[in-house]
Amino acid sequence: MDSLNIFEDKPLEAPPPPPRRRRLRRPLWQILVAAGLVPGAGHLLLGKVQEGVAILLTTVVSQILATVAMAMGWTALSWVALRAGSAAYLYGVADAALLLYEMADGRADQGPPPPRRAAFWNLIGYGAGYELLEERTLALALGTTAALFHLGLSFVWAWAVVVGELLLLATASHAWWMATSQRRPRPDLKDTTPAWLRRSLVVSAVATLLLALASQWVALAWHDALQPERDEAVAMAPFYDNPHYGIHLEMPSPGWDFLSPSGDELFCATHLTENAALILKVAPRTLLDWDDQSWMDALLKDAAKKGWQLQVESSGPARLGSLAGWSVRAKGSYRGTPRTLHVVTATRGLQHITLWYEWAPMPDSFASTEMDQILASIELH
Repeated sequence: MDSLNIFEDKPLEAPPPPPRRRRLRRPLWQILVAAGLVPGAGHLLLGKVQEGVAILLTTVVSQILATVAMAMGWTALSWVALRAGSAAYLYGVADAALLLYEMADGRADQGPPPPRRAAFWNLIGYGAGYELLEERTLALALGTTAALFHLGLSFVWAWAVVVGELLLLATASHAWWMATSQRRPRPDLKDTTPAWLRRSLVVSAVATLLLALASQWVALAWHDALQPERDEAVAMAPFYDNPHYGIHLEMPSPGWDFLSPSGDELFCATHLTENAALILKVAPRTLLDWDDQSWMDALLKDAAKKGWQLQVESSGPARLGSLAGWSVRAKGSYRGTPRTLHVVTATRGLQHITLWYEWAPMPDSFASTEMDQILASIELH
C-alpha cells in the first residue's frame, strides 16, 4: 500500500480580493447642493423617500410653528421649534453626504440604524430615535417627559425649556451609545468616506449643538427683559422693593403716592404737591440701541413722538445704583405744559433700566434735590 506523503506541497490559496466600492450613485456636490437648497432632497435623490419626506416636513412644520409661537409671545416654544427646524436641515445635508458613501460601500442596510440617525431623531423627535432601536418604553418615558417640559411647563416656568433641552441631549447621547453597541460592522466592508468630510461634519454638528444651547439661553434672557417682572415687587410709600431685579428705593420726602404700573414700567410714583412723577422702566436691548447713549437717544426720539418738546441742557456719564449709565437733563414742555426732565439709564445683561423723573419747572429746588437724593440712595445690583 502506498504511503501518504503528508509533506506533499499544496498550492496556496490566493487571498480574497480587497472589497471594491461601487460607483457613487450621484456626485457628492449634487447631493450637497440638493440637500442645501431643499431639505431632504439629498435623501430623495438617493432613493430614501421616507427619510427625505420626514426631514422636509420636520423643517417646514418647525418653521411654521416657530412663526406662530413668536407671534403669540411664546418665546421659549418658538426657539424650540427654530432649533428643531435648523437641526433637521443641517442633519439632512450631513446624513445625505454620509449615506452616499455608505450605499456605495454596501454599509447602508447593515443592521440597526446608524448612531447618528437614532441620536438625531431623539434630539428633535422626543424619543423617536428609541423607536428606531425598538425601545418603546424609553421612547414613551423620556420623550413624554421632555415634551412636558417644552410644551407644558415652559408656559409657567421659562427655564423649563432648558431642562427639556438637556434631557433631549442626554437621550440623544444614550441613543448613540445604544446604536453603537448594537451595530456590528462587517469586516469585509470597508468605509471609504473621505476623512475631510467626516471631520467637517463632526465640527458642524458640535457647533450646531453649542449654538442651539446658546440661543436658548439668549432667548430666555430676552424673554425676561421683554416682560417686566412685577409679581414679587412691594410698593408701599415711601418704600419700593423688587427682589427680582435687586432694586430697593426709599423716597426721600413725604407726599409720594405709588400708582399701578403698566407696559414696561416697574413702578410709577407721583407727588401731587410738587407736580412731579417718577417712573422706573425696563426694556430689552437691541443691536440698534446697545449702549446707554444710543438708548437715551431712542428715548428722547420716542418722547418727541408722544408730544414732548425738549431742549437738552446737560448730558454725561452717571450711575444708577451700582450700574454705570448715562444721564440727560432737559427742559421743555409736554403738550403745552412746561416740564423739566431728568433721565438716567443703565444696562444690565440684555436689559435697559431707566429712571425717568419729570416735574414742573417752578419751583425747581425741590425736584432737583429730590432726584439727587434718589440717585444717591437707590440700590440696584
